[in-house]
Amino acid sequence: TLGQLTTTNATANAVRVTSKSGMILDGGDIDTDIVADSVGAIVTLNSATGIGTSGDAIDTTIDQLHATVGNGGIDIEETAALTVLNATTTNGTIDITSVGSLTVDNAGAMTNAVSTTGTGEIHLAATDAGSDVNINDGISGEMGSLTIQADQSVNFAAEGDVTTTSGDILIKADSDNEATAGGGALTMANGTLISTATGTVTLDAADDITLGGISTGNATANAVQIDSTSGAIVDGGDDHVDIVADNPGAVVTISSENGIGTLANAIETTIDQVDATVNGTGDLNIDETSALTILTATTTNGSINIDAVGDLTVDDAGAAGNAVSAGAGGFATLTTNANMQVNSEIATNNGPITLQAEGDIEFSNNLMDNGNVSSANGDIQIFSGNAITQDDGLSINAGTGEIRIEATNDITLANVFTTNAGANALLIRSTAGALLDGG
Repeated sequence: TLGQLTTTNATANAVRVTSKSGMILDGGDIDTDIVADSVGAIVTLNSATGIGTSGDAIDTTIDQLHATVGNGGIDIEETAALTVLNATTTNGTIDITSVGSLTVDNAGAMTNAVSTTGTGEIHLAATDAGSDVNINDGISGEMGSLTIQADQSVNFAAEGDVTTTSGDILIKADSDNEATAGGGALTMANGTLISTATGTVTLDAADDITLGGISTGNATANAVQIDSTSGAIVDGGDDHVDIVADNPGAVVTISSENGIGTLANAIETTIDQVDATVNGTGDLNIDETSALTILTATTTNGSINIDAVGDLTVDDAGAAGNAVSAGAGGFATLTTNANMQVNSEIATNNGPITLQAEGDIEFSNNLMDNGNVSSANGDIQIFSGNAITQDDGLSINAGTGEIRIEATNDITLANVFTTNAGANALLIRSTAGALLDGG
């Protein structure tokens, strides 16, 4: 039980506390439990059954921490900045909070810097104004939740992987919820991987979120959630696919103020379903490595470009509004190497719409929704490597724009409309099939 230990020693052996069969406990709040804040000072705490408790953490003012527990929790409250060299326990919760910036860095050791097993949770937080969390080495849990929060930014080095088996992962920059530019960014270096076998992954920041790799086997509507309230979602490199969540039923929700990927560097995905929104000025760019269902793809003032290797389906499950909607003068381009199924509406204000598939393109009309395509003034182009089919009751409406529809085989149309009076107002061409009436 600690009252206060204090030293100005700046070595790897500055403070060592060991309890071979019990706990290391806080003896009171009159003094800080351990003071060893000279640069280079390492505080080593070893305990059989716990370091601090959830209601009474060990208070520190130290430079570096090495903490190991056999079976129990680790609870540390640091009054300044702190580097965690190691925090390891079996089936216990790790809760480390610093007033200043918090860095996880095991100085080159070939193990995770922070780890627990079983149902133990991990909570790392930097709480003071302007404080960051820097993850330079690995963090791992199993069934317990894993949370990393910073008042300012959260930064991951390439070796700063985060993993759980079934525990949900939450990483939040701007934990004081300023939600304005400058509030805090979340940056993953190329090579960083945040992964969970069946848990959910949530990333939240005020400023830009830069993605290394995210992977989950979760199959729920909350599988992956990424939200930048005042910034953009950016691709951080190609060592990993940016987002992997391809179990049937998994929904990836992405929201930003200033864009999702760029035309030159889209967000790469291997996912089942996407709900993506750009709330301010910016484009939405996604490259999917397999099949994809678009629940929502919306911009307020920007273009949409989504490309899939497998079948591409537009289906918002009956939700109100357009499934794909590009605001202002933004264009909407959907392409696939396979088939395209349009079950819900695609629209732009003034920008062109391009739909291109190497296989079939089918526009469906059903009780819940309809696959209309419309633009007030933008041209509409639809290209199929096989056949195009439009159900009765649907429309392709370009307003004052031109319409071009081409397929290798049969083209079945119900309603195509434009008020354009030019020489290229409407072109419909099948190179090897027929033009058929769809209703």
